[in-house]
Amino acid sequence: LHPQRLSPGGAAQLIRRAAPDTPSALCRDCHRAVGGNPWLLGELGRQIADHGPDSIGQAGDEAPPVSAIARNVIRWRLATLAPRDRAVASALAILGDGALPHVVSAVAGVPAHELAPARDALLAAGLLAADGERLAHGLVAAAVQEELTGTECERLHREADAEEEQARSRPDLDGLL
Repeated sequence: LHPQRLSPGGAAQLIRRAAPDTPSALCRDCHRAVGGNPWLLGELGRQIADHGPDSIGQAGDEAPPVSAIARNVIRWRLATLAPRDRAVASALAILGDGALPHVVSAVAGVPAHELAPARDALLAAGLLAADGERLAHGLVAAAVQEELTGTECERLHREADAEEEQARSRPDLDGLL
């Protein structure tokens, strides 16, 4: 099944199934944040219902925990992907929004020419935002990070730090960080 993206009105209806008092502005923000993805909108509705409307804007340690349902869905979707695609998802989860392609490639250990097919696979799995440059939502990134072992997470952070340091030392990349 490949459900179509919801309109802003459809997003509000779906969110309000779980959290009936959600303000229209927050429903619109959620719709915009996930590009109308019905599964993610439903999960955001559950987060609003369980943790309140302010929880949606929280990140890092302040963010509410990813629900078991979302974790299982993301785990299953990742399991259906090739190792290359999972590596790119892990790199994007560690690097966050705005990561440069050459950094994603290096951290994921994937040749640059394989990023496009990996992103296509992640987009088809509903894990990547429509722009193809970031994960679909912070809760996806959090769930992907939760699936990483401690040593893998540390390795990816080291790779990211090394790439950032290398980019700083190259004058031709000045202004890209």
